[in-house]
Formats: sequence, structure tokens, C-alpha cells
Amino acid sequence: MLHKPDNRKNRGATSVMAVFFVTLFGILAISFASLSDVNVQMARNHSHVADAQAAAESGLAYARFLINDFVTNSAATSFQNQVTDEDATDLFLNFADYVAYALDGSTALDGALVTNVTTTAEAGQNTAVFSVPPVAFTADRNAQLTLQFKQYTDDPSTLYVVSTGTCQDLSRSVRLTWQMEKDRRMLEFAVASKSPIEITDNSTIGTGIYTDWNNPEITPPVSLAAISTVDGKVNTTLSPEDFDALGYALEDVVLGTSDGIYYDQPDLALPTADDFDTSSYASQVTVLSSGHTTNQKEFYPHAPGEYTTPLGFDSVELNRTVYENRVITDRRAVSGNALFRNCIFEGIFYIGTSDGIGTNNVRFENCVFNGPVITGVPPKFGPEEWKKNVLYFTGDCGFNNVAMEEATILAPNYNVDIGSESANSTLTGLVLGGVVDVRGNANIDGTVVSMADPLELGDLADHLDTNIGISDNGGHTITITPSPDRLLPIGIKTRILLLPDGESYVEL
Repeated sequence: MLHKPDNRKNRGATSVMAVFFVTLFGILAISFASLSDVNVQMARNHSHVADAQAAAESGLAYARFLINDFVTNSAATSFQNQVTDEDATDLFLNFADYVAYALDGSTALDGALVTNVTTTAEAGQNTAVFSVPPVAFTADRNAQLTLQFKQYTDDPSTLYVVSTGTCQDLSRSVRLTWQMEKDRRMLEFAVASKSPIEITDNSTIGTGIYTDWNNPEITPPVSLAAISTVDGKVNTTLSPEDFDALGYALEDVVLGTSDGIYYDQPDLALPTADDFDTSSYASQVTVLSSGHTTNQKEFYPHAPGEYTTPLGFDSVELNRTVYENRVITDRRAVSGNALFRNCIFEGIFYIGTSDGIGTNNVRFENCVFNGPVITGVPPKFGPEEWKKNVLYFTGDCGFNNVAMEEATILAPNYNVDIGSESANSTLTGLVLGGVVDVRGNANIDGTVVSMADPLELGDLADHLDTNIGISDNGGHTITITPSPDRLLPIGIKTRILLLPDGESYVEL
């Protein structure tokens, strides 16, 4: 008789195993659910961190907008060649007022106000600070940003911007600095001019040229002879369309070597007569004695090579006081007409200027300049003034300016005509006039600036351009190499810029 095996013990073991696995799977399910909750929370936290970081970065972008708009519309100006501590302090306070005016009670701040400037002690020094209250970064306002602007007493020309982004209870802060600097962008160019620029001869112009002449129907903004070179860009504020109805294209007259024509360039804001105050130089020198002088009658303009023969009925007659064979050190010439022949100039030579009365036409013949020539400021550069207010360098004038690296010639609204035959002259720094002509041979370690608008000359506007060179066939060599890191001379009023320092970025 057969008996079935007794499986009761096996069935008990199976039940135990089943209960174990059910329990295990339950525990795993609970663990996976908990892990899922943890992952969701981690993802949420990561999202909050990302939102906080994005809000902080956006705060710097918003600060950049506020700063750029302030500089464009409300920034301070200065006649100094560097930003002084007083300038920096005033600019910070003005910027705080600008931000408050722009944002106080706005929707962006939900009706809140920008804090007033307060002074606190930070890192052992006084610190001026003001803040922009929270600005919503997301529509639900879960993420917000705040801005804090700081200025330290030991470095007032640096603006510190701290942007903090928050999301829920997480926050991220970043910092960037802006440097306060005088606007000296004109020094980035070899030639910067409000008048048309004509370049001829064996001229080599470094780093590019700029003109904001915008009347191409009168004359082209730039002409470049085939034998001339611009080691950089030809910059104009005009568009190609401005030439469509004129019967010529700018490419037709820009024939020499360059890096190309760049249209629609931003306005460089070259200085006007109101932007100069050269009186500080006059106070540094003493009056030039007129003893042992003679007089000579000349005309300007004159017949070629004949100073005593008028060029036409529009020439002005000049009774020049003649200074000859003298060493002139740190002197000021009174306003009027003069001829300096075979003289050596040491230090600053300052030329006084009559305000529209008489003439200030000065000719230098075979002179040596070991310092700058600086003039007063005529109020305009008009149809008569271009003949009356003149600096005229003739013969073999040599320049070796060792007295002042910022400028060799600072003559606002003067007609500056450099015609030296010397191949050894070096003009250092700025060479500035109403309209500047550089003829013959010259080496300029700096920038040529023509600051007068020739439209005031009427029919003469197309004749008084910034001329570099004298011949389309060569024969003379002119080299101009700008030094953009050099300071402007004192006496030119330009804006104080706020420039971001990308290397200063730090996450706090």
C-alpha cells in the first residue's frame, strides 16, 4: 500500500519564505518611496539653488544696465586727467540718487524704496553703501534678487556690486567691480576727427582712424591714397546707404591698405570748445618779454613759399613780432601775432588767446620744441577764426617733447599746420587743434585730434579737412602710432566712465 509523502513541513517553510519576501518587498517599496521623496526634495533644492544663482547673475546684468544708463545720461565730467577721490565720491552719490529716482516706488520693487547711502565700518575702513530691495526674479516671487553697491575709502574709484539671489531658504551671492576712469577713447585711434580725413604720402597710420563727419554730399568722410596705409580700421558713423544717391561709394576713395571700412560706428563724443580749460598751464609759466624784437608783415594764407604775399583777397595781414635765436623756458606769450625763428623751447610754452578780438596767428620757423605748446581757448572755429587763430610750424621745426608725455600740442579751435621737413621729429602724446594738418615728415607717438566742426565754415567746409601728408606720389614719411594707455592732458573735460572688471568676478 502506497503512502503520499507528508509535505506539511515544506508547506510551512514556503509560507515563511512568502511572508519574508512580502515583508522584504514592502520594505523595499517603502524605501523606494522614501528615496523618491528624497530625490524629489534634492531636485527641488537643486532647482532652488539654480534659481538663486540665476537670480544673482541676473542682478549683475541689471546692475550693468543701471550703470551704463547712468554713464550715458547722468555721469560726471572732469577737467582732470585722472579720477580724483572727490570725483569718485561725488559720482557714487550721484549714482545712488539716479538709482533711487529710477526705481523708488516702482512695480519692480513692489512699491519699496532704494535705501539711502549710509557709512559703515567694513574690513577696518569706512564704507559707503546703498541697496536695492528685493526684485522678483520669477513670476511667483519664489526667487528674488537684491543689489548692494559699495565704495571703500581706500579705493573710492572702484564700485563694488554684490548681487544676492534667493529662492525659498537658499541664497547665492556674486560680486563684480566697476572701475571709474576718464573717457579717453579718442586715444585708441591714430586720428580722431570731426572733420573729413585725407591721408596721402607714405603715411602709416596705426590702430585705425575715426571720423564723425556726416555730410558726404559735401566731401567724403575719409580719403586714403593708394600708397598710404592704415594699420587698423577706417571708422565712420555713416551707413553705406548714406552714399547711395551721391554717385560714389566710400570704397572709391579709400584706396590704400587698411583692415576695411567699418560703418555705423558709435559717436565718440569728441570734445567741443566748452570742454577745455587750459588756464592751469598759464599759471605755471611767466610772461615772455618782448625785448630785442623786431616786426615783420606777413599774410595768411600766403602764396606758396612767400609769407609776405597774400594768397587772395581773403588773406589777413599780420604784423608779427619777431623773436629770434632765443631759448624760451616756461613762458607765456600774450595774445597777438608773432614769429619765432631759430628758437629753442624748454618746458611749457603757453599762448594767450583773445576772445574773438584781433588775431592769434603764430608762426614757428626752424624751432626746436622740448616741451608742449598749449593755447587758450577761442570760442569758435569759423570762417574768419581759422585764419586768425593759427599755429604754423614751418621750415625745419623739430619736436622732442620730454617735458610732458600727455601732449605736444594742445590748441583747441586753432588751425594747426605742421609742415616740418625734418625726419627726426617725434611728437609725443596728443596733437590737438580745431583742424590739424601734418605735412612733410613726422613721427607722432600719440593721437591727432581735430575737434572743430567744419560745417561752421560754410563754403570752406570741404577745404579744411584733417590732412595727413602732402602728396599722392610720396616723397615724405608720416607715422602715427597711438598710445591708448596714456593719460589725457589736464584741461580736457570728458565723462567719467564706469568700466566692468571681468577678472574681479567672485562667488561669495
